[in-house]
Amino acid sequence: MFFTMYSSPLFYMAVSFDDYFNKDKIINYLSRQRAKYAKKRNKEHIMANISEKSKRKLIFENKRNSFICRIMPPRRKWVRISKEKRYHDRLLINSVDRNSKAIFATIKKHIENSMNFEYLNKLENFINEIKGSINDNKFKFQPPKIRPEQKEKGKSECRPIASFYLKDNIINCLTNKYLVNFLDELFYDNSFAFRAKRYINGDYRAPNHHDAFNMIINYLKENGSRRIYIAECDMQKFYDTVNHFVVIKQFRKLCNIKFKLKGKIKCDKRAVKILLRYLECYNFFKNVYLLNKDQYHFEEHNIQNGKYEWIKEYKLRKYYKDENKLKQVGIPQGGALSGLIANIVLNYADEKIMMLNDKNLLYVRYCDDMIMMHTNSRKCKNALDVYMKSLRDLKLFPHQINNEEYSKKFWNGKSRGPYEWSNNNVPWVGFVGYEINRKGEIRVRKKSLKKEISKQNELIKNIISALYKNNLNISKSSLLESVYNRLNGMAVGRVALWNFPDYKNDMCWVKGFQLLNKNKYSLNQLKILDRTKNKNIFMLIKRLRKINDENIKIKSKKKNQNREKIYYGMPFSYYFQSLKNK
Repeated sequence: MFFTMYSSPLFYMAVSFDDYFNKDKIINYLSRQRAKYAKKRNKEHIMANISEKSKRKLIFENKRNSFICRIMPPRRKWVRISKEKRYHDRLLINSVDRNSKAIFATIKKHIENSMNFEYLNKLENFINEIKGSINDNKFKFQPPKIRPEQKEKGKSECRPIASFYLKDNIINCLTNKYLVNFLDELFYDNSFAFRAKRYINGDYRAPNHHDAFNMIINYLKENGSRRIYIAECDMQKFYDTVNHFVVIKQFRKLCNIKFKLKGKIKCDKRAVKILLRYLECYNFFKNVYLLNKDQYHFEEHNIQNGKYEWIKEYKLRKYYKDENKLKQVGIPQGGALSGLIANIVLNYADEKIMMLNDKNLLYVRYCDDMIMMHTNSRKCKNALDVYMKSLRDLKLFPHQINNEEYSKKFWNGKSRGPYEWSNNNVPWVGFVGYEINRKGEIRVRKKSLKKEISKQNELIKNIISALYKNNLNISKSSLLESVYNRLNGMAVGRVALWNFPDYKNDMCWVKGFQLLNKNKYSLNQLKILDRTKNKNIFMLIKRLRKINDENIKIKSKKKNQNREKIYYGMPFSYYFQSLKNK
């Protein structure tokens, strides 16, 4: 069995549940949420300057987030953090990290200086309310708000995204940190999603999808001359079908193992209570499926004929003959504890595979996505059968195995195999957004490529549609510069002409696909992304030419008219930033 070689997170042993809810931890969390809201608000300003409709939406967002603004220091009072804290490895850190540090430093400064600001009293009361809730046996989460998110543009099927109220969200997130650190060492090494931070190649961070895909790269290097067989498995509506009783059973089992193996260490009763309350506040049937009867729910999010799909009734009856038991099925997508719950449940399947004790088997899981590789077809099939049976034991619904020959139909299936990975059979294997062939050439999955192109097109489409009656509240040059910055930020991050050769891309598309290597397939994909970005810019320029100067409320100032034009070519391209070090 192939394992990762990462150091385990050991720090949880010295940290109690109360330490996760100390004053500094809560303020730090709130500071980050306020910084995220500031970034989101900044993004909305470009649309608000064009469209009255977007301006009204921004005002609504401000009202909805008014509470967190009232318990945080006003923007004009934020302190400027030192240069050492603004930079990491000589590069400017992202705006969310920078602003959250500034907000936290501001609050600490005001507290230390005994400043008499109204927000400090409200903040203190809110922190006491949170601490009171975690110690209250009668505490319950309020049911989360559900927002529909289209799975594909133009399609009616939606994904239900849950959002909790601020106090519930803090309790949810900080309890999740405690439980992740408490249980993490009991989880399988090659499960890469929602794990605790540890040192990986000298960098202190949580494992991610790059680490998961690196396992496939390493397996290929070690078995490059041998036959390799692949099996993949995905689940239908995983978050919407998780059984609450299964969660509780597997959670207690892990807690008992921890108690026996680690010096009788017990999980804090309050954390157990909060996890149970989290399950009680939501079930898919009541909180989501019944919303299909209310089309206004979808229309208020600009989705026509929207719907939430679920497992077919005849399949549900296999596990749930009593309809009342459906009230204990489903966990909220978007809640921090849901990722941990996925690992608690699927750890059962991981254990079944580990019991095979097959040194030639590679088994990698990223949340509910799984891939396994073996040099023997029969043994690969046996491991897949064990995995599928374990999912049925957990009352889950794996996609039916698709054994179509390699064609367009082959990619329609989400569970398939075993199949031989070779140029003569199936040349490309996909996992966590990447695809790789037997030569080790890596490209982006077609679906991931389409998603990025769709995001570019959506931004320009929204801006053009907002140019109602050719009126513009800002100058053309200011609008174009804002759009350039937004597209470049989405693509490559906060790149500048002075740092582009050494810039470590952060919070952008390139960061999400940093394992791409130089080959004819990846080069073509990156050039397509750059070409699409430029086409969208030219489309906007063409539309702006139709706007007369008298329709522009705010003209360019003289000092801006003659300034040097910014060059937005190679340093800001997907092509260069993805492959600059390769």
